[in-house]
Amino acid sequence: MRSRSISRAAVLATLLIGFTGISTLFDLPVMIPSFGIWLILLMVAYMLLAQILKSVYIRISKEWV
Repeated sequence: MRSRSISRAAVLATLLIGFTGISTLFDLPVMIPSFGIWLILLMVAYMLLAQILKSVYIRISKEWV
């Protein structure tokens, strides 16, 4: 449980740095809002594809790894 909350905090911190002016402190450009939309779309597509392929694998092999 604790490692999960640390991971979430790291993701949140990374996104906040990238989408705010804090990124300029690290010589990085501020990400445009449309990048966030693309990021969400890509993550949803990845999760859906992973679930579909998992189902196909289970159907073929009759068991999960």
